[in-house]
Amino acid sequence: MKSKKIKQTGIYVYSYYQAKEVLLHSQNFNIKPYLYFKNYLFSKLDLGWIREVANLLYKEFKHIKFEIVIDCKKNPALAIICLSNDFFNIKLEENDVFIKKIKNNKYKKKITINQKIEIIDLKRIKNCNRYMNRIYKNYIK
Repeated sequence: MKSKKIKQTGIYVYSYYQAKEVLLHSQNFNIKPYLYFKNYLFSKLDLGWIREVANLLYKEFKHIKFEIVIDCKKNPALAIICLSNDFFNIKLEENDVFIKKIKNNKYKKKITINQKIEIIDLKRIKNCNRYMNRIYKNYIK
């Protein structure tokens, strides 16, 4: 019997180690994860922190394909800052005029806004390894 594989999963991560564990588990199940970062991380840690986490993950996991998505909520200024720092995957809520203007700029082939992805939140999960194994096994069945 063939197993149905997940094409797209989004996972809110809150640290480098959580992102690393998610990528290790997605590698075992051949799943391309989308690593989501919440908008309140920018107010406390700045965009440079996410840039460094992304660089570390890209260096360590060269053979795994994954995307980093930034959740901007209703903040178009944060979306512009993310686009200027080469983060082209954005989740932006309820601003249709701004979304149309973003899609008309010179990076329109690279920019993806509000993808339809099932998102899993790891905020209150203590044992990420067991939780990710259980989630991926349930999706594959």
